[in-house]
Amino acid sequence: MASLATIVSLILLFVATMGPVSLVLSYLNMDFLAGTLAAFSIVFGAYWCCIAPFPISAIGALSAMCGAITLSKL
Repeated sequence: MASLATIVSLILLFVATMGPVSLVLSYLNMDFLAGTLAAFSIVFGAYWCCIAPFPISAIGALSAMCGAITLSKL
């Protein structure tokens, strides 16, 4: 059970940081990497927003919004 909790926490950490990292990469003019990460953050963030209960869905929505902002800046 501990390994399952570790996997879930790593996935949540990955979803939570993917959107803001893509936004930072867009400010650093790394367009291809920022665009790729932004597209993934929109997909995974929207998935977590639709599937997960409220506190986790807010994290997914934030990640998806950061990804959308990144793609609008590119």
